[in-house]
Amino acid sequence: DPNAHKEVDKHGQIFKKDDKKEVGDKDWDDALADTLPAFRIVYLSTCGPGDYEKNINLSFLPQNKWTALRVKTKQDQQNIPLTALAATMDETYHRKGLIPLVSDTTENTDTFLAFQHTVVVEMKALIMKKASAGIDAAREELRKKLVQALKNGNTLLLRLTDTAPDLLDVYASPDAFPAAALFSVAVEEIEEEEVEQHVTGFGGTLDGAMPGYAQPGASGAKTKGVSEVTKREILDAIYKDEDKEAGAAIVRPGFKTVVTTNFAPDQIQAKLAGALPLHKCNIIAVAPS
Repeated sequence: DPNAHKEVDKHGQIFKKDDKKEVGDKDWDDALADTLPAFRIVYLSTCGPGDYEKNINLSFLPQNKWTALRVKTKQDQQNIPLTALAATMDETYHRKGLIPLVSDTTENTDTFLAFQHTVVVEMKALIMKKASAGIDAAREELRKKLVQALKNGNTLLLRLTDTAPDLLDVYASPDAFPAAALFSVAVEEIEEEEVEQHVTGFGGTLDGAMPGYAQPGASGAKTKGVSEVTKREILDAIYKDEDKEAGAAIVRPGFKTVVTTNFAPDQIQAKLAGALPLHKCNIIAVAPS
């Protein structure tokens, strides 16, 4: 209501004398009357994805005077057969710098990945361990799996099945499971000699390459994905003395993270938005064979 604002202005609570200047060929009051209808206040909040209207509890927001709007981010999604999975995950991680989030209701993906130099984290079992032994025990289990994958250059497979654990908050820990860093991947160019020396990606070995020493990118690739978790200060925090080799926290080429779920692609936003940083993932839907 422009008149309401003018009433406030009369008491000198908003506009100062220096603010009151003519705007073009209009005097102050006329210009103000034209601009006020377009005036609005917008607050941005990270509350959600649950009942965010109840979660937003701020004293300066008068009740019943505002409306909550939720912005949904469209996720990248690819629909592929199982035979294209290895190449698609390589492209996702090494070219796009995203975490492969594989949706497969048949669990054929989990069976396939179990034979591809992976370290598997069974989240359903971990949730049970948290309930029986506490969160510290669950985080230690995650730390051991993470270190094992880093040391051997393996894929860390977070197998969610039909669970939605809060990996970013409840299970996260800077000295055990630095989840934010784990889901952050930078894309770097591969030197020509590096491509010649390493020839295996997610699946198997080629030309005599040893298991656990998979290349940073697929054969012939120009870029590689590098996880933020491989930074020296993060490694020093999660490696214990018994994990180190000659006193050093060693990471071998090939480490990467993959998440699998039994939730269908159209369920992922609702089920996993609070568990994973979906904006850093590429949803890969594997068609039933």
